[in-house]
Amino acid sequence: MLVVLTLTGCAGKTASSNTQPTVGLTTSSLTVESFRFIGATTTRKDVEARVGLAMAVVTRSVGYRDTMLYKLSDDSIVVIETDGGSRILSVKHEHTVLFEQPR
Repeated sequence: MLVVLTLTGCAGKTASSNTQPTVGLTTSSLTVESFRFIGATTTRKDVEARVGLAMAVVTRSVGYRDTMLYKLSDDSIVVIETDGGSRILSVKHEHTVLFEQPR
């Protein structure tokens, strides 16, 4: 199994839509509430436009899934799993599932 970790360095970046700053949300101000908008039709681009780039993305060659990691202001982590493309499969914070695609 091949696992690739890509650090995207979001610290201090402003959330953007079409690469333009929006509400001035920085990674230090992200909370679990910042991710509650994610639903069945939300795409990876929608997430990145609203909360910015993940601090890290783990790509697994088996199953072709990406795991996006976001560090919150309280130092906890939100984990977003995608299908390797734009579809969001699940969003988790600590032991709480914030969203999960029906199987």
